[in-house]
Amino acid sequence: MLLTFLDNNFKNLLNDNYREFLFRQPPSDIEATGRGRDAMPDLEMYTLLFAIYFCLLFYYTPKVVSSINKEWYAKLDEVKRKQMPSYIVCLFHHFVVVPSSFYQIYLDYNYTVNDFPSINYPKKEGWITSYCLAYLIGDSIFYAIPEAIKKEKKDFQYIIHHIVTLSLILPCIYSENGSVMRFIPHLLISDTSNILLNLSWLVSLTSYRDHIITKSMKILFVITYFILRAYHMPIMFYAVASYEQYINGLGIGKYMIIPLILLQWYWSYLILSKLPQQLTAKKEIKDYNVDNKNSNKNK
Repeated sequence: MLLTFLDNNFKNLLNDNYREFLFRQPPSDIEATGRGRDAMPDLEMYTLLFAIYFCLLFYYTPKVVSSINKEWYAKLDEVKRKQMPSYIVCLFHHFVVVPSSFYQIYLDYNYTVNDFPSINYPKKEGWITSYCLAYLIGDSIFYAIPEAIKKEKKDFQYIIHHIVTLSLILPCIYSENGSVMRFIPHLLISDTSNILLNLSWLVSLTSYRDHIITKSMKILFVITYFILRAYHMPIMFYAVASYEQYINGLGIGKYMIIPLILLQWYWSYLILSKLPQQLTAKKEIKDYNVDNKNSNKNK
């Protein structure tokens, strides 16, 4: 039912060339040897190393930020202090995977039909898959799980998102020939919107909260979110579901497609409902220099 809806309402809105590229049929006789999991022999090692890297970032970010500007950090409420490491570390992930993913899509777009059978997608996307898995592990340990198990106002949406994402990525890795990993970059470019969201959130903690640049980032976040998550992501999953080789490569992950799409649309509703408030609300934020002068006078 959902696939029929996407076919009738979304697929035909794509540019003809891009639609032909996205729905390119995979070769039916592609060899599994040297593909799939075999193409990523160091996957676990790189995932472990990247996971340690992200865990260290999560641990040291609040310490570094507080040491740079103690007075500003002290003024943040407890909720903002808990959220800040996730917003900052998230950028270390997104600034790597988003440009890399757009570049991989660009390369893939320029391959010809004759090139397609010889492309080893698991080998191409192996390192970035390790990087993403490691980030999900780090964010789950330091943010998503603590949010889900805290005593008051438990928030399960982040851990649900991570579980659904892992349920999609892991079967791709262990699929027979790994051709479905062609769509990993298409999934990761959705983090473009997160870059704008995180930057605007961080700037909003300063005296530039109501600056035109901050509001512009929020507007761009909404635009990119709807294009890449609410619109492009469902079409991408429809392309995956259109061919047996792709959808079978997802394994149990194929049952996560609809929940993930519905999650994006639910968040779209929340974003739209809160956008006017985000753009018009004003909050008094004391200028750091003024506060600093006043504090010096009182000494």
